[in-house]
Amino acid sequence: MVTDVTDLYEEFGEKRVPPGQAVTEKFPVLSKSGTPDWDPDTWTFEVTGAVEAELSLSWDAFTDLPSETQQQDFHCVTGWSKLDCLFTGVRFEEIAERAGVNEAACHVMFHALDDYTVNLPLEDCLRPEVLFAYE
Repeated sequence: MVTDVTDLYEEFGEKRVPPGQAVTEKFPVLSKSGTPDWDPDTWTFEVTGAVEAELSLSWDAFTDLPSETQQQDFHCVTGWSKLDCLFTGVRFEEIAERAGVNEAACHVMFHALDDYTVNLPLEDCLRPEVLFAYE
């Protein structure tokens, strides 16, 4: 089953593609410093910080969690949009529920394999269309 969330733009405006974005049929692969090597046998998904229970999940444990496939539009900050993408992954809400996010928490810090980090408001992350996509 696929959950179609391509109508999200209606919450923000009348046009599906944001101003200044160009629609592409390809899915450009961009990286800040090359694609990092990773080994599913040693990779871990970790949740720390303002939570009741810190999590450390192996690849198999992570991909065994309840997952969802969503059809979404992808709008890159570099100015391109790819419409009707299919992503499968674990919903952020699933992870937040398992970890027990502290009521005082207001932001989430994400860490990538290439040491890239970004923080986002917890409220935005708890939206049902937010996935930790692995496919």
